[in-house]
Amino acid sequence: MKCINKLQKNIVILFLSALVCILFTGCSNSLENEYDTTNTSSAYNLGDNVYLGSLTAFSSDYALINDNIYNSEVDESLSEAGLIVCLDDNSVNYSKNCYERLYPASTTKILTAYLVVENCDNLDDTFTISDTALDLESGSSVCGFAAGDVVSVRDALYGLILRSGNEAAIALAEYVSGSTDAFSELMNENANYTGATLSHFVNPNGLTNENHYTSAYDLYMIFKNALENEDFYEIITSSSYTAEYTDSSGNTVTQEWSSTNSYLSGSVEAPEGVTVLGGKTGTTSAAGSCLVLLSESSSGKRYISVILNAENHDNLYTLMNQLLATES
Repeated sequence: MKCINKLQKNIVILFLSALVCILFTGCSNSLENEYDTTNTSSAYNLGDNVYLGSLTAFSSDYALINDNIYNSEVDESLSEAGLIVCLDDNSVNYSKNCYERLYPASTTKILTAYLVVENCDNLDDTFTISDTALDLESGSSVCGFAAGDVVSVRDALYGLILRSGNEAAIALAEYVSGSTDAFSELMNENANYTGATLSHFVNPNGLTNENHYTSAYDLYMIFKNALENEDFYEIITSSSYTAEYTDSSGNTVTQEWSSTNSYLSGSVEAPEGVTVLGGKTGTTSAAGSCLVLLSESSSGKRYISVILNAENHDNLYTLMNQLLATES
């Protein structure tokens, strides 16, 4: 059964999206033809007051950041971009290059999962894994589905988030929209609706493409918006899951999945007084090591933290612990 698209067109928001594009880029063509994704934010004057003023047209619920905000306890050299924002008062404890366009790797799956849960009436509905969902580059992260497997939307979502399954991303995109191209249009529509106008997506899994990019700030906005969905919240905060589905011969298949998030798996410990609630990892050679987290301080405040393009796993979690330690 096809999912019913619940995302309504908002003419006013789309008009504002176009206005933002014109005001701070002067663009009239698609974003992917206008920017070099290897350039720094300063090359496009990202983060100046023109862009910040445009953001207020979308929502006053997001933190507005005028410049890099460094902290003496944070080693800013450990990643290309980073950000930590308190959800309770929109205060910003740290920000580096938060408007710079960068590759997101599998943090893309935050938006993918959100759009699936928003556009499906019943997460226990089932569908069949296609051959095209398994047409992936060598070494691609998968959760272990095979062509002909009959899986529930719920199981595929947990495989998508916990195991970062790229085949799950494609299968879910095909189920929701019929094709990955159509689903990518849905992704870009939602990004613009949210105000994430520095982003452009061409696939549901985050595999490297020069026209697939976002920013630390956009990921913060996308994640904050997604957390309002109860199904998404339950999945993104899970550390493990048992999936049960049938293969093409009708045999029952059971898989145990643990999170790729080292905080949730228990291999990395958060600073004292900080509880990591959930999040999504991402790693490719082009994107480096990436991580988006939801955490809570001992005082009960909640934070979203984003790191893009750390050189390696160790630097990623060293920097994230430094960011988490700024919570109060």
